[in-house]
Amino acid sequence: MAFDAGKFLKTPDLEGFDNLKKEELVLLAKHLKLNFKVENVDAFKLKQLELEHELKLKETGMKEMEKIKVKELEMKERLEMDKKEKEDEFRLKELEMRERLEMAKIKIEIVKEESNTKVQSKSDHFDAPKNIRLVPKFEKSSDYDTVKQEVLKAYELVPEAYRQKFRSYKKFDSQTYVEFAREKEDLFDKWLTSKKQITI
Repeated sequence: MAFDAGKFLKTPDLEGFDNLKKEELVLLAKHLKLNFKVENVDAFKLKQLELEHELKLKETGMKEMEKIKVKELEMKERLEMDKKEKEDEFRLKELEMRERLEMAKIKIEIVKEESNTKVQSKSDHFDAPKNIRLVPKFEKSSDYDTVKQEVLKAYELVPEAYRQKFRSYKKFDSQTYVEFAREKEDLFDKWLTSKKQITI
């Protein structure tokens, strides 16, 4: 059945227009007096147009890929910079913590030294009248050497106590090395004497 353009234009519809073939569209355009050029496209030319179109798509795709790669590189650089900044922050915090720890250790040592000097300064002032009641009674109180020996025996420390005193004794800031050596030697002699050994 031949296509009638006038009949189609009396009752046009979109679905019917979409179903028209090339020849019918040409007849409709002639009926409406539209100027257009109809080209016969052979298969070779059509294939060439398709290839050109694919090539353009590939070129735009390549450009997009390059843009994506550039963005990926930028992201990697940002991530590396962020990572480096975080590592630097962590190292800085670690150094601060170590410094605080060292300061705390120094404070503890200062407190220990102060307490040692306080203990020593308190022991330097022996109050004899308060402690006289601790002295045991002796039969021969007129002989000084006998009384001295009896007192030393009564209050003599065990060898382990002298050993601990000798080992733990530290030099005070106010002491010279000669004084320190003398005190250390005295503690060593007391330790050996308490073990009933002769010093060399």
